[in-house]
Amino acid sequence: MVCNRIGTKFSIVPATSGTVTIIGLAFVLIIASSLWAMQLGPGTLDLSLTVAGALDDNVYYSKDNTKEAAEAQVSPGISYTLPVSSHRFSLGYQGSVITSDQEKANSLRQSPFGLLYFDFPGGLELKIRDRFTQVQDEKTPENEEIDGPDYIVNQAETVGMFTKSGIITAEAYYHNTIYRHETRAQDRDSDGHEAGGEIAVPVSSLVAILAVSQWGMEEVPERPVRNYQTYNITGGLRFSGPAGFDLDLTAGYHMSMIPPKKLNNHTQSGQTFPQRFSRLCESI
Repeated sequence: MVCNRIGTKFSIVPATSGTVTIIGLAFVLIIASSLWAMQLGPGTLDLSLTVAGALDDNVYYSKDNTKEAAEAQVSPGISYTLPVSSHRFSLGYQGSVITSDQEKANSLRQSPFGLLYFDFPGGLELKIRDRFTQVQDEKTPENEEIDGPDYIVNQAETVGMFTKSGIITAEAYYHNTIYRHETRAQDRDSDGHEAGGEIAVPVSSLVAILAVSQWGMEEVPERPVRNYQTYNITGGLRFSGPAGFDLDLTAGYHMSMIPPKKLNNHTQSGQTFPQRFSRLCESI
């Protein structure tokens, strides 16, 4: 399960090369559970609950001004799944309450979505999903001027997964994300592209070795300073238990590439943009 981040988690530090390199350490704890399911007509109605927590030793990906942060997320969900041969189609809703000790405020999210799931012979699975999310962030002195309290996100997502003999799992994904902020919208529209993958190799019945890589780019025509590219490579251990329990312990390498001339024209030395809360993991 790849736990991807949504939002702007980066820092800008002027440099001749326009490159910032950070090494970080984090762990994520996820408990995902299907609370209740019933047959309803030709399909199945499911209620789910995901509880997740994360610790990150460099929450802003900053080169000099590193800050630790803890984050917690509670996400109830409901979905209706209709089987189509060996495949299935789902419509659903997931709500989330996310809190971080760096933001000192809650982030509330509401996400209706549609999902096509294809299960092919030989261990290949494919998910195609579109998710529309309304985000409501409580105002704080830290986020009022930079982000505004409310915005909407539409994310189209394609995820492919391959399992070899039920053991080694490889996963690749691509996201196209569009942000629309309700306040000062002329400054807050942006389109993002992100691709990445994960390989998990079990070393015992409870422990797997992870190799994770991510690549992302966000384009903001009205704000040239945020036309940047980021690269992430992460490795670590995953501990899996019963009832959807997962614990990831990872360390990683992050690189941001921003044109120096745009840095010098639009930023101050060491300026950091607060993280918009991550989407830790999902039960669907």
